[in-house]
Amino acid sequence: MNRLIFTIRLVISVLFFTLGTALCMAQRTIRVPADVSTIQGAIDQARTGDTVEVSPGVYNENLDFKGKGITVRTGAKSFEDAASTVINGTQDGPVVAFQTGESASSILNGFTIQNGHASVASSARRWHFVNNASPTITNNFHFQELRLRRVRRQSGKSLNPRK
Repeated sequence: MNRLIFTIRLVISVLFFTLGTALCMAQRTIRVPADVSTIQGAIDQARTGDTVEVSPGVYNENLDFKGKGITVRTGAKSFEDAASTVINGTQDGPVVAFQTGESASSILNGFTIQNGHASVASSARRWHFVNNASPTITNNFHFQELRLRRVRRQSGKSLNPRK
């Protein structure tokens, strides 16, 4: 009888531990600006597997994914939809940086990206900088100096925009 009670307690303990772990590790959706006022603030709060969902508008900031395997997205399903959500860089470096070993699970989707800055000697593009990383960048417009470039799905590849 004691052995049966021990076994039941053990099974219940394992179930509660598993459920608790699953709840703690559940993926979250952080909404900008409803939950956090800036995209970078949401990235800072995000954990691996989380989604940062950005509402249409203009966001005056530069972003750094900081090595996180997260999705930063709008509701854009096409390049045309990306026009409603703008990341307007501060012209103080690239608008979006992937420089801490981000993998294909670091996703940027559905933005118009503009007003970045890169020196002539820099390997950074004005709109994004990728160094020792292979993020997934999809459905984004890059607008700079009256040129509009589209970036099609690129994951783990050279990030040269296709026209």
